[in-house]
Amino acid sequence: TVDVAATIEEVLPKQYDDVVAIDVTTRANLELVRPLREGNDQATLFWLLNRTLTPGGSRLLRQWILHPLTDGSRIE
Repeated sequence: TVDVAATIEEVLPKQYDDVVAIDVTTRANLELVRPLREGNDQATLFWLLNRTLTPGGSRLLRQWILHPLTDGSRIE
């Protein structure tokens, strides 16, 4: 049996210094990953951009949409 508490040394919050903070209401109104109306899945930015071939790629694209970068050189 592994003692999980003994293996965790420190828990740190994830830093979002290099991404745009988008609140829940704004995300909903922009329809980034979920449509405002059920049944209209083609009304999202995620649907428009998603040409990924794997579930992992789809999850990564979703993260990029929800947390856009602020550094122009990293975006390019």
